[in-house]
Amino acid sequence: MPKLTQTDLVLMHMETFGEISPAVALSEYGIQRLASRIFDLERRGVRVHSRMYAGVNKIGLPVRYAVYSLAED
Repeated sequence: MPKLTQTDLVLMHMETFGEISPAVALSEYGIQRLASRIFDLERRGVRVHSRMYAGVNKIGLPVRYAVYSLAED
């Protein structure tokens, strides 16, 4: 069985759970650069939708992050 790449893991996660966030990618798969893996998927022809969120990090500073899902046709 061939080894799964980080990009494969991201795709499988979105197919299974519907969406993936940077926090989930890091905690579940050790993927620190989720946006790069999304870019890789888009280069493969996979259509990905992103939603931007605003929040506060652990030390109280404002942050923005994207949550990705497979685009619906």
